[in-house]
Amino acid sequence: MDTCSCVYIDVDKGPDFYSERMPIARKSHKCGECGRDILPGEKYECFSGCWDRIFNTHKTCSDCLSIRKTFFCYGCCFGMMLEFLHEHIRDFGGEISSDCIIPLTKAARDKVCDMIEAMWED
Repeated sequence: MDTCSCVYIDVDKGPDFYSERMPIARKSHKCGECGRDILPGEKYECFSGCWDRIFNTHKTCSDCLSIRKTFFCYGCCFGMMLEFLHEHIRDFGGEISSDCIIPLTKAARDKVCDMIEAMWED
């Protein structure tokens, strides 16, 4: 493989409206993808929007954000990204191009490589 392959998921519809920002945490938050604490001083994505008249806010750590930007070219469902990535890795038999791994943060690279190794062990 020469280039990174995007994970395609069938997303019903996006938000009616949204706001996306990259604040620096002043207090601890939980990443909606991996569940780790986003610590004060860390940059994270704060995505707020309205889906079918229900307002929601999603916070994503920089590591999970690097996974989303690298693998999910066409969008993703908040809170399910790692599950979809795991399925994608399994579908490709663990053969993920280094082009997909290199741009990730170190922690994200470790997470993806752990998924690949776990798939190879199965």
